[in-house]
Parts: sequence; structure tokens; C-alpha cells
Amino acid sequence: MKDAAYAAISQARYYGDRKRFSFETYVTIHQDAYEDLEQYGQIVSADKRVRDLLQGIKDPKANAAKETILANNHLRNDFTAAVTHLATSLQLQSSISEGSNRNISGLQGAVGTVADKAVVEAGEIIKEGVQVEADVEDEVST
Repeated sequence: MKDAAYAAISQARYYGDRKRFSFETYVTIHQDAYEDLEQYGQIVSADKRVRDLLQGIKDPKANAAKETILANNHLRNDFTAAVTHLATSLQLQSSISEGSNRNISGLQGAVGTVADKAVVEAGEIIKEGVQVEADVEDEVST
């Protein structure tokens, strides 16, 4: 049973939320494994738990939060605080990326309306070397 718990910890990976695997699922794998280890008299220190948690996170969106945890003594030595920090960071990034979707209401160029699909960044489009202004509306998501 101890070997299975250690294997669960070392094999757990988080690449970002998926249909059937979330950050919460990833954390639960760690928590269940540590509970199993405690039942068999294996006490794993908080800093080792945090290191194991961070090692399995492969989602680039979590890199800044991981660096913060490594740089902060309290977070580095408190599994629950580290999980809370990561979860908050991932949730904020998800909210920000969802809020950045934009719709184009219309485009006017020197010759007239541009009917082609285009990528809008900062309200401007560069099309075949000609810069045109874009009216950008924020998408309302609920």
C-alpha cells in the first residue's frame, strides 16, 4: 500500500483542466496518498508535500504561481496554503483569458469594408501591409 501511495504521488501530473481531470482532482490524488502513508506510519513533511505537488504540475499557466511558492517560505512549507495559492492563480488566469475574447463589429479600410476574417489585437489589424482601424466590442460571457 505504501508503494502504491508513493507511485500515485510520483505519477500524478497536471497539464491544465481537462474534461475529467481538474486541478482539484490532482490535489485529491496527493491528499489521498499522504493519508494512506500516514496510516502506515509514514509521515511526509510539509515541504516535501509541496515539492511533490509542484513537480507534477506541467501547466505553463501555473509557472508564476509555482515560482512564488518556491520563493515564499510560508507557502513552501504549508501544503494547504500552496494549494490555495495555485488554485487562486489558475482561477484568475482562467477568468482573464475568458474575458479577453472579442468580437469585431466592423472594419473600414481605405478602399472600403474588409470582409475577410482577421485577428484583432489592441483594436488594430494589419492586413497586407495596410493598417486599418477596428471597432472592437467586448464579448459578454455568463
